Amino acid sequence: MNVEPELIADYQCVTGEGPLWHHGERRLYWTDISTGRMFRYDPTTGTHEQFYAGEGVGGFTITTRKPAHSRTSGCSYEPPQARGYRTA
Repeated sequence: MNVEPELIADYQCVTGEGPLWHHGERRLYWTDISTGRMFRYDPTTGTHEQFYAGEGVGGFTITTRKPAHSRTSGCSYEPPQARGYRTA
């Protein structure tokens, strides 16, 4: 079986990492660590978007619980200052 990679979104990521599949939403999430951006892709519709831009993102996770700052469950990123941490 010969599988060729397919470009689904070109955001010129510097350090694009952490592809994570959200089973409930059936979307793929990833981050560009050094530019502090997060993205998602919906293979059903072929749409993609940048949904976060801010401080660098070292990682993220998919959760089924509703974050305090969100109206929906799912992929969330909470900046360090929102958790009471300071950044340099």
